[in-house]
Amino acid sequence: MAPRSSFILEPTLLQASQGHHSRLLSGGGCISRAALSSPASSLGSAGDLSWASPSPDQHEEMQEPLCHEIPPIGRGKHAIHLWQFLKELLLQPHAYHGCIRWLDRSRGIFKIEDSARVAKLWGQRKNRPAMNYDKLSRSIRQYYKKGIIKKTENSKRLVYQFQPQYR
Repeated sequence: MAPRSSFILEPTLLQASQGHHSRLLSGGGCISRAALSSPASSLGSAGDLSWASPSPDQHEEMQEPLCHEIPPIGRGKHAIHLWQFLKELLLQPHAYHGCIRWLDRSRGIFKIEDSARVAKLWGQRKNRPAMNYDKLSRSIRQYYKKGIIKKTENSKRLVYQFQPQYR
């Protein structure tokens, strides 16, 4: 059977852009890819997307969650810091194991496996398409001074450690 065009959303924010209009959505239903790519006029009189919970049969046929393709954007009160974003990726190993992983969770040690992908995901999250690892690593180095992240004792490439209060 062909995969359906709907996806399960994790309990996170998702930005659905319709031209110059954006709406922040949250919830745990399904949203169709067609609804995200359709013009705002076809979304209904209020411009809202319709939500429906999948049946157990539909759930198994659904593809990877859309929120992995279009990460949420944080602004204002909901702004996210890079260290929080890195922890968010680390706490979803099933989705991001190829780009970042814990080496020692209890000590807060992690390794960035695919620096380009992590930078791209961060750029998407912050709506900065020109983000690259050079820029992202500069932000990580700023965390050394702030006491949020540090290099590990044996200082391996792309291996970092969260300070105890940020683990």
